Amino acid sequence: MTYTPSIQYADGNGNIYHIHADHFIYDPVIPTHSSSGRYSGGTAITKYIQLDQYNQILTIVQEAISDTTQHASSRMKGTGWIRIENSQECILSYNSEIKEGLETILQKLRSN
Repeated sequence: MTYTPSIQYADGNGNIYHIHADHFIYDPVIPTHSSSGRYSGGTAITKYIQLDQYNQILTIVQEAISDTTQHASSRMKGTGWIRIENSQECILSYNSEIKEGLETILQKLRSN
């Protein structure tokens, strides 16, 4: 059996994705926890995913952690935060191309 670490990702608005080899959980920000007091990240969901979808996300996340030119020095609004199984983590800058690509994939998975 192949080891498949869990991944956590917090997008630029603070919505959190818990990604596993066979499913992901989307935990959105609610208005009372948003900086504006009005933003809502939508509805919480759990969806099954295919192993190839997980592997695509894992590859992007590993690239993001390795590419320090995409990193920010601290977590601010608009940045993205990644953690792989409590071992490796990074903060992606507001304008990171990797962050934008990862968020596009995650949004597509949520809407399918």
